[in-house]
Amino acid sequence: MEDKQQLQGFDSGCMMMSDKNLNQFTSSENVLNTDERVNDDKYLVIVLFGVCGCGKSTIGEALTQYLNECGGECCFLEGDKFHSKSNVEKMAKGIPLNDQDRRPWLLAIHLQIMNEIKHSNRKIVVVSCSALKNIYRELLVLGDAQLCENEEELLDKPIQHNVNLDINWLFVNLSISQNEAQDRLENRSAHFMNSSLIPSQFETLELTINPTIKNAKLVVVDNQEKDVASVVQQIIQLTKQ
Repeated sequence: MEDKQQLQGFDSGCMMMSDKNLNQFTSSENVLNTDERVNDDKYLVIVLFGVCGCGKSTIGEALTQYLNECGGECCFLEGDKFHSKSNVEKMAKGIPLNDQDRRPWLLAIHLQIMNEIKHSNRKIVVVSCSALKNIYRELLVLGDAQLCENEEELLDKPIQHNVNLDINWLFVNLSISQNEAQDRLENRSAHFMNSSLIPSQFETLELTINPTIKNAKLVVVDNQEKDVASVVQQIIQLTKQ
């Protein structure tokens, strides 16, 4: 299923929920209470990660829309937009990125997350990013002071590296099978990723996180055949645990 079709399906499903179930849904315990979960001193970053085709962008856009409709101060960062031209060209040719390719990309995303929190006062930041390895997720959380200083052109209001912010990090792996990922990517017409890279992504994927990282949790959510609204609801529930 193409991303456009998935988004159209969510749009129609959202309309159904708005007409029939919105009052009940938003008044139940399923809803994230942003006043309780994210106060003046606490922030929440939700990173949707996994292999290409697992639904990161579709779920991220839907989750952000839902949180904002519920009164959250939320934004969505599409990780693919932070890739360098050379990274995009490599992936389009079917060449896997190495750690050196990914490092500036991950740190640019880290810096933008910090920018959204410190300068735009976002209480919740939703991010789509493959972040396949534990070390990649560490870079998203911790960043790097020296590189952040050199990446100021990425931001309207650049900031310095800061590990002292009180941020909760929820890493959500959107799980699908390799065959499903292959099918989804082959049916896409507007994505640079070469479907030949799917096997290497599954080989690289790690479902661990460094326990020494403060306030970070990793969970797995099945997105094989689930509709967008149900996956969003499950993630909302996970933010409350």
